[in-house]
Amino acid sequence: MTSEQVKEKVMRDVIKSLNVRVKAVRKTRSGGVAIETVSESELKRLAECAKFGDAGLKVEMPRKIGPKVIMYDVPNELTNDDFMKEMYEKNLKGRVNEGEFKERVRIVSRNSKKDATCGNVIVEVMSKIKRIVCEEGRLYVNCLQGERVCGCYEVP
Repeated sequence: MTSEQVKEKVMRDVIKSLNVRVKAVRKTRSGGVAIETVSESELKRLAECAKFGDAGLKVEMPRKIGPKVIMYDVPNELTNDDFMKEMYEKNLKGRVNEGEFKERVRIVSRNSKKDATCGNVIVEVMSKIKRIVCEEGRLYVNCLQGERVCGCYEVP
């Protein structure tokens, strides 16, 4: 289904019968819709409604998007898992909880020129990590040749 079809189905089949005050309904890129209600209690009632399942729809709460930081000159030989491990171990250990780091930090994209030894990594982070990394202006990672310093900047 397209976003428009989902929007029509939600408005026709679900919202009218729930008597929920809808502030806005927006189409999303993924083919769904985002519904904004007037109050938290109405949002909860909407999320728990079984009529969405009856209409063949699924309800998800939006995931908050954190700030992004770009890391320059990251060795291409580092895998994503190794990069994340090095990022935490050498730069954030003792300042950020490891469980929270694993849950809330993720690589958004990774790119480099063909045949290059280093590339750029865009990472979605927590505000606290963004502040730490951007204040220091660099990130230490370990690669096969030894210690390496990568530059860091906030993505606008």
